[in-house]
Amino acid sequence: RFKKKKRLFIILVAVNITIIHPSIIKSLVISASVSSEINISIFGGDGGSNDKDEPEETFEPKAGEKDIFLVGKYDVDSIENPIKLISMYSSPPYYKEYKPLISSIYADDEKIDVDQNGQFQFKTTGTHKVEIYFKNDLEFLDGFFSASPLSTVYFTHIDTSKITTMGSLFRGCYKLKKIYYGDKLNTKSLTSMESLFSGCKALTEIDLSKFNTTNVVNMDSMFDNCENLTNITFGNNFNTANVTRMGRMFRGCKSLKSVHLSKFDT
Repeated sequence: RFKKKKRLFIILVAVNITIIHPSIIKSLVISASVSSEINISIFGGDGGSNDKDEPEETFEPKAGEKDIFLVGKYDVDSIENPIKLISMYSSPPYYKEYKPLISSIYADDEKIDVDQNGQFQFKTTGTHKVEIYFKNDLEFLDGFFSASPLSTVYFTHIDTSKITTMGSLFRGCYKLKKIYYGDKLNTKSLTSMESLFSGCKALTEIDLSKFNTTNVVNMDSMFDNCENLTNITFGNNFNTANVTRMGRMFRGCKSLKSVHLSKFDT
């Protein structure tokens, strides 16, 4: 039983709720629309942490380039058409918004030019390494990799402390399996994580233990249609106190059986 001052409001659509330690809850509002059952569990712990964010390989900046770059591995199945590398969704910012910020792009250690839509035509199929160098630290990453055949990405050489929005950053990256954030990850300025992983159908686990979400206000559709996702790790700094939008957050996560929400303040 709950005391009157600790009211629990729950709106359910095919969702089972298991409450382990209700004493930690002030109030909770969960609005879920999912394609299969999810057990949303409220635990007293932090949902665990892991040290698996060690990159499988390290990178050094190319000669003459600043140590501000992203590295992506792209799985190319066909060479008939150009491959999407940067910012593909038809909402701002388009590639033209990023072009002035980029100094160079390398594919398999060769300097390349992408077309006006941020695309490049590879000559062979298989996995290709792409390094994207920036002139200065970034302030936004909206849709940067969206709808691309990105399979692995490394944030190990980029300062994220000034980035305010990551909306749709990986949206529609249907081949994405691994994200390495590295020691430079700093999300203190981040305000939007809308559709961040939406449509990432190959992701099986997401580690957000290094994310500081104190200033985030929008988490709409954050994991929408991550149909093979089985585990999400939230860290001690995953704070939802200022979040006002969480619609469709776990919609279509049919493989996700439990979520630790002890850090959620709704």
